[in-house]
Amino acid sequence: MTPGANTLDGLRASFRAGARQCGLQPDGGPVVVAVSGGCDSMALANLMHLEGLDMTVVHVNYGIRYEADEDESFVQDWCDANAVPLRIHRPPKAPQSGLQEWARHERYTAFEAIAQDVGAHCVALAHHADDQLETQLLNLERGTGVTGLAGMPWTRPISWNSPIQLVRPLLSISGADLRVVATEHDWPWVEDQSNQNPAYRRNEIRAELADLNPKDLTELRQTSRQVGHRVRQLRTRIQAILRDNGEANGRLRFADLDPLPRWLHEWIVLEWISLGRSGVPRRSSIAREVLALRSGQTGRMVALDWGTIWRERDGWTMDIHCEGASFTGATIQAPAKGQDMRLQTDRGTLTLQHKTWNEREAPCRSIADGSIIGALLDASAFNESVTLRSWQPGDRFRPLGLSGRKKMKAFLTDRRVPPSERSGVQVLVSQGEIVWVVGHEISETAKVTDTTKEVIELTWVPEVEAVHCTSPV
Repeated sequence: MTPGANTLDGLRASFRAGARQCGLQPDGGPVVVAVSGGCDSMALANLMHLEGLDMTVVHVNYGIRYEADEDESFVQDWCDANAVPLRIHRPPKAPQSGLQEWARHERYTAFEAIAQDVGAHCVALAHHADDQLETQLLNLERGTGVTGLAGMPWTRPISWNSPIQLVRPLLSISGADLRVVATEHDWPWVEDQSNQNPAYRRNEIRAELADLNPKDLTELRQTSRQVGHRVRQLRTRIQAILRDNGEANGRLRFADLDPLPRWLHEWIVLEWISLGRSGVPRRSSIAREVLALRSGQTGRMVALDWGTIWRERDGWTMDIHCEGASFTGATIQAPAKGQDMRLQTDRGTLTLQHKTWNEREAPCRSIADGSIIGALLDASAFNESVTLRSWQPGDRFRPLGLSGRKKMKAFLTDRRVPPSERSGVQVLVSQGEIVWVVGHEISETAKVTDTTKEVIELTWVPEVEAVHCTSPV
């Protein structure tokens, strides 16, 4: 007879089944495990340790709760006692608003970075069957319709196109069974008092479910699993369509939707948004706004808290941003003759070299797409300092070969820079003049001429990953 999941043997058997569902196995390489110190995550850590998985624990100390440092010490003690590697992530000071979104972004960004660092193929989370049921009920309450019934998948990429997977091997196990076994076998944990805070709707739903009799709750979990399975089957087909036909840079083409029934269009738009910005609310109202852009002019947009969706010529483009991703500017001293200066930002690295002009040299242009990735400018165009910043409304620029100035917005339109990419365009400013639109064009006022004796050689190396933000849940 198979032991029940509220015994250690039964729990381990259920965990093994969930682990197989997630592709976890003892000889499958390193795995990162998210551990807060609560009962669920400590049960997951103990089960993975018992099954001999090669694990690295990650604990995020937000520094918000009074007990935060005690929780960190508790997790550290468990890892030390069990010879398990531990990584601690301490985010910068929390913002005044948007706390949950900020915390979600911080932990998942840390999970992915640490997984890459230790060579792990996945990050294991302790979401269980009761969390799944709560999520489905919350989603339905928020108006996500049938989509909300899918709940959380066993596995999914941690961010768009990432090789790192989020896995949930406890999804078939109830929270009550985890707690029974943890209590009987002296698996320690710490209680998070915020889980009792009625200000969070999830906690209210949890309390309401706890009031149900055990038989009704068991039947509700079974229904949750069955409906969720059917919805996820359809969702998998939709994701395959998006991955086969869509683009990894956050584009969804009109042609991807046209062959499909109209009743699926809202769902596909929400699925596309989730693939690019996991964890954002799945609201039909957002999908309807996005779909309505199709009847408007190119360049129209829907502005959301986490980014912007633009109407392009043949589809939609998603421009993701997060707090701290904007670049207002950085200034350094211009290099003296024979000197190199380097300016490093979260968007890339700019190198400036002051050298004697050699007529045989020419501005450096990218062979791949014609954009300037480096340039030679007349040193006389520079004063004591230079500033690299994002372009601003009202900026004017004199492109190479033109006699007059042009508004930056008009210049970018002429160069056919998509509206969704314009916010990321940077300019180099000296003596109050834009001397270089990075990646696009140099200024006529700073070009090398027959009278040039000294030049500043500019090289820009972008850090693409530094400005890509994801915040999955």
